[in-house]
Amino acid sequence: MEPIGELKNLKALHIENVRRITNFSGLGRAQELRYLSINGTFDWAQPIESFDFLSGLNHQLEFFSLGFVRSLAKTPALEALACLTSLKEIRIPNHIFTLLDYALLETGLSGVKGSTFPPFKKYMSGLDTDGEWFYLLGKKAGRIKGSSPKAKEKCETHLKAYEETKINARKLLDTLAKR
Repeated sequence: MEPIGELKNLKALHIENVRRITNFSGLGRAQELRYLSINGTFDWAQPIESFDFLSGLNHQLEFFSLGFVRSLAKTPALEALACLTSLKEIRIPNHIFTLLDYALLETGLSGVKGSTFPPFKKYMSGLDTDGEWFYLLGKKAGRIKGSSPKAKEKCETHLKAYEETKINARKLLDTLAKR
């Protein structure tokens, strides 16, 4: 990725299925980069060591998208993304990162398209006759069948946990801003 970051007029970059690469730090030097998309494939999730390279794109990156990726970064992984000032839109799947990462994005990127993450989503399954499910936000948060007697309680508990996490995210972002 180092040589790509040195391209002076690079404005848009879509990376897909780059095996044996986990370090994207070289992209942080692409001073004209406005659009960045990193994707794996249906059968292989693109590993990413760290998202700290995004801090180098603070004043120009307008669009950031992830798809079929796997984060190897320590939690919270998305501090750098949550602090970007020029973003207009993000596309982040709701099952890759911890609840704190989603709270950081929602709190730090208020007004950015795609930065609002509901704590749970209702889905209808065509394969199940009682096909209503609730998918909870966050890595390993899971899902619950809508007909379960505990569905409402679990969704409310997850909502409360997310609201508390957003308070902690605001404190973390305030600390980062003082640096």
